[in-house]
Amino acid sequence: MSLRRRSPRVPHLLLAASLLGALLAPSAAAASAHRSPSGEPGGTGGTGGRGLPLRVATYNIHAGAGMDGVFDLDRQTAELRSLQADVIGLQEVDRHWGSRSEWRDLAGELARRLRMHVSFAPIY
Repeated sequence: MSLRRRSPRVPHLLLAASLLGALLAPSAAAASAHRSPSGEPGGTGGTGGRGLPLRVATYNIHAGAGMDGVFDLDRQTAELRSLQADVIGLQEVDRHWGSRSEWRDLAGELARRLRMHVSFAPIY
């Protein structure tokens, strides 16, 4: 009989919720620190006491390639910018992993181009 060490498995839903929470926490903190036009803390200026809107998007960048298979980070940046999102969850993001993305840090580059913060969690 062989003994195998089993690693604990986290349900995908719990993992996704944790990652989403980690992404949204900085945005929520920034929103709560916002001041209204009258200078009052809370950031409800003009929204009827409902708080600030937060636009969240998800997007698969296919390692920087478009639907035509051509690597074009400028095109990806323009598409992401057009979403006008405060938080964007990206899928298929390479970070120095292969020639398909020219060995570039796509997460870091997109964050700089979009003037956003990046949090990266590799899946392998």
